[in-house]
Parts: sequence; C-alpha cells; structure tokens
Amino acid sequence: MAAIVYQTNKKTGTTYAYESVSYWDKDKQQSRAKRKCIGRIDPATKEVVPTRKREAPAGRGKKATRGPVPITRAARCFYGATYLFDRIGEDTGVKEDLKACFPESYRQILSIAYYLILEDRNPLSRFPRWAAIHHHPHGGVISSQRSSDLFASITEEAKQRFFRLQAKRRVEKEYLAYDSTSISSYSQCLRQVRYGKNKDHEHLAQLNLSLLFGQHSRLPFYYRKLSGNIPDVKTLRKLLADMNTLGYEKIKVVLDRGFFSAANINDLYKHHLKFLIAAKLPLKLVEKHLDPVREKMRSFTHYSQAYQLYAYALPITWEYVQDRPYKGDSIQEDRRMHLHLYYSPERALEDEKAFTNRLVSLQEELESGQRHPDHEKLYVKYFEVKNTPVRGTKAIAKEEALAEAKRNYGYFALLSNEIKDPVEALEIYRNKDLVEKAFDNLKERLNLRRLAVSSEQSLDGKLFVQFIALIFLSHITKKMQENNLFKDYTLQEILDELDVIECFEVPGQRLQVGEITLRQTNLYTKLGVTPPASLQ
Repeated sequence: MAAIVYQTNKKTGTTYAYESVSYWDKDKQQSRAKRKCIGRIDPATKEVVPTRKREAPAGRGKKATRGPVPITRAARCFYGATYLFDRIGEDTGVKEDLKACFPESYRQILSIAYYLILEDRNPLSRFPRWAAIHHHPHGGVISSQRSSDLFASITEEAKQRFFRLQAKRRVEKEYLAYDSTSISSYSQCLRQVRYGKNKDHEHLAQLNLSLLFGQHSRLPFYYRKLSGNIPDVKTLRKLLADMNTLGYEKIKVVLDRGFFSAANINDLYKHHLKFLIAAKLPLKLVEKHLDPVREKMRSFTHYSQAYQLYAYALPITWEYVQDRPYKGDSIQEDRRMHLHLYYSPERALEDEKAFTNRLVSLQEELESGQRHPDHEKLYVKYFEVKNTPVRGTKAIAKEEALAEAKRNYGYFALLSNEIKDPVEALEIYRNKDLVEKAFDNLKERLNLRRLAVSSEQSLDGKLFVQFIALIFLSHITKKMQENNLFKDYTLQEILDELDVIECFEVPGQRLQVGEITLRQTNLYTKLGVTPPASLQ
C-alpha cells in the first residue's frame, strides 16, 4: 500500500512529497521502500503542487459527460466504504437529485461528503491526501481554494429544488420531527451570527440551524439557518410557509415545548396540519385538567410496562383564534385536542434529586454573598433571607413553594390534534431524539462545532454539503439500528472494516475489486447493500 512521506531539501528549504511503496527485499531479507516524487509542498497552502505538468487529456475543450469518471491511470485505491456510499446515494435518490440540481458539480459535492464522513473531524485541507488513496465520485483532488469556489457556486435556487425532489421521495403520512440547535462562531463577518440562547452553554455568538427529519424514513430532508438571536418559538411560522413552497401542504410535525405558544398552535390549526407537541405543566390548559386526575391516572389500569410509567389521555378543547385583517374581525371557536398526561416514578426521583441539588446551590450562593444575577427570581421564589449580627446571612426555604414544586415531580404532558392513544403519542415523541442525534453528528463527526468560514456564500454551500453527508450517516444509522449492529460495532468500526477493501483501476479495463471477507459481506448485507463483485 502506498504512503505519502515528506522530505525537506536543506539547501533550498523546499519540502517535497513522495509516494512510498513498501516491499520485501529477498536478498537483504528486510523491508525496503520505493519512492516516487509527486510534487512539492506549497508553504502558504500546505498543499501538494505537482512538479511536472501533466499532459492535457485528449478530449480537452469538449463538454464534460455525465457518466462515470473514466480511468486514466493505473492505481490501487481504498474502495469498500465509498462503494457503500455510492449504493446509498442510489437507494435514497440523493445522487440522482444532486445530478439534476448540480449537473456540473454533483461529483465534487459527493466526494467531499464522503470525506467528511470517513475522516472524522478532519479539516478539508486534508482532502487531497484522502483523495489520493480513495476511489470516489470526483476521482481527483479538490484543493482548499477549489472547495471554497464549489461552496460559493451552490445557489439557493438549486438547494430548494433539491429539497423539493427529496420531499417527493418521503412518506407524506409520516410525522416530521422539527428542532433547532446553535452553532458557535468567532466570526465577525457573518451577518446572522448573534448572541442568543446557546444550547451548548457556550458564551459565544452563534448561528441557529433548524432541521426537519422524517420519523419513518429517519432521514433529514430540509434545513435552514437562522440568526443566532431568534428563539425557537418564532421559527415555526416560517417553517410552515417553507413547507407550502416545497409542495408539502399537509404535514405532521413533532415539536418540543420550546415551540409552544398560542400563536403557533393557532397557525397549525389554520393550516390544517396535524401536530404533537410537548407542553409545560404550569400552563393553565394543562394544570386545570391534571389536578382532577392526578391520583386517578396512577392506577394499574393506566400503567405501560413497555415505558414503565403511567399514561392517561383525555379529550379537551382549544380556544382557536384567527385574526382576519381583510375583514377587520377575528374568528373564535373551539377546536378538538387530546391531552396526554404521564407520570414516571423513575423520573420523579430524578426530578427530586435535581431540584434538591439546585436548592443547595442557591442556598450556598445566598449565604456566601455570591448571588448570580440570573437566579434572582429563584431566590425570591424559594427562600427567605435573614441577616443577623451573630449568625450572619441565613437563607430559609419557603416550604409552601417547595411543596408546590414537588407536586409535579415525574409528570409531563403532550398535546395533539390527531393522536388519541397516550402510549402511541409517547412513542412518536420519543423518536424525536433522532434530530438530537443528527445535531450531534453534524457538530462532532462532520466538524460543525465551530463555523470555520468567512463569507456567507461559503457558509451556505458548506452547510449544504454537510447536510448531504448527514443523509448518508442517518441512513447507515437506521440500518444499524434495524439489524442490531450497535450491539457489536460502533459506526466508525463498520466504516473502518469496509474502508480497507481495495480496488485496482486500469485504463481501458473494468474496475477490479480486491478480496472481501465473509464478515465484510455480512455487513454489506445488513446495511441493505449488495457486496461488490471481488476477484475471489
């Protein structure tokens, strides 16, 4: 297998890159290496610059064809993981839709997406090294400057077309999980980077990113970036407008309680959309129905063994309001809704422990004189502070306030205008965690923890390519869950296991695939892919 080594000329100071191939010297009975100079290292970009100009291809000047990239040199490359991605791209329609929207650059987009998945957390500056030893759609090197140009060429119109094409492939009857996250940045050049509620608890300016996921397909098919100071509750109306533009007029959404507001619920009813949303217990709508059934719902009849909690549902009415400026009036009427109430004994213990720890921390802040400005309301709500010359400052807990807080330990609520069964509602809502896992993949594996771009166009294009990579990751994760592969492998272990499969490229001949083990064959099968034909 070839490796890249670097050597500096002491006289000129120039660093050269060599392709080194190891072999066994039978005469000297030791390992030796054959080296071939492939270029010098540019001191500014740290990229490999070829020392010899290559001959122009015979067909230069002709319009590029859209078929497979032709083999122009003999080479041995890693192939197993990129083959998997090729098949996933075909199965999900991602390749076809990218080709329709980005006919000139879809191969580069796919190659960078493959790199982001395989080279966990590595910067794009290392792409040339990866490309030199992997078989991938583009087939060539993409320099840092070229990748920046690629990102800038990805237009909003083409992205929206891709979203529409992907939307047509989704199951319209499935619920769509919607959520957002914050991405921190040091940049002062990006207009939407603002200070807001940082979900990673970092004291940095941020950009917000919202994501829509299909709960049946378990694949993302839409995202949008937002200014960092926009709260979740204000983003839903724009989402509904976007979905209408994409041709998704009747969708079903799952939302966490950060999106709950009377205006949002009214909008969902106005657009005749089905929804499932978490609600805070102190809401009057929830509180007035919870108190009468607080003890009744904790009977064995309402116990769910699968989730080890008590589940209870009851029909309620929502006071719908729709303003009509064109008529100068408003519509007010009752709409049907289902309230799902839950009590978890395990969650009650966790709530009590967390609340007690919080009270201890608040009391220490008060008595030490190190008050936190953000905690003033909690000080007033739960403590009475007394100062004496002898005992100093003492924070005495307000028992009535503590007792009121304890009443709701272990309880939580969901609201829906379609789902009647509380266990079904809980199952659908808990599947929403796939969005959280997707955000983890974006930030950790796909290197989106910090924004590392300096222009709006580059940011928009890079986010899109990372979104494409997320589709592939989500598909693999889904197959691993369906076949219980996480019991024996991590995602990285599976990719590493397949990545070592080689292929041999020879001009004018069919691609030759190296040996494949039974273990690798089984992994391909469980991931829903036919193994490549090898030379076994």
